[in-house]
Amino acid sequence: MPTPCSPLADGAGVPSQEPDRCSKDTLVLTVPEVAALLRVNVKTVYAAIAAGELPGKKVGRRTIVPRAALLDWLRSNERVPPSRGRRA
Repeated sequence: MPTPCSPLADGAGVPSQEPDRCSKDTLVLTVPEVAALLRVNVKTVYAAIAAGELPGKKVGRRTIVPRAALLDWLRSNERVPPSRGRRA
């Protein structure tokens, strides 16, 4: 079975384990690849897609996530963590 993309396989300094499947040129990702990138369980990804929280499409029996849609979703859902320092 193929290994999912490395979480940093998109050019952030760590080469992917499968350069042909996990390069920046890959247009779609499988659910296991998305789970590896987000560092969550596969069931979490399926649930997010089913709830409409994460972009995904069913193609036959397989669910895919367009790479560009995932990146857009990540950018639009960025949160800045609250400051834990003291206020003067």
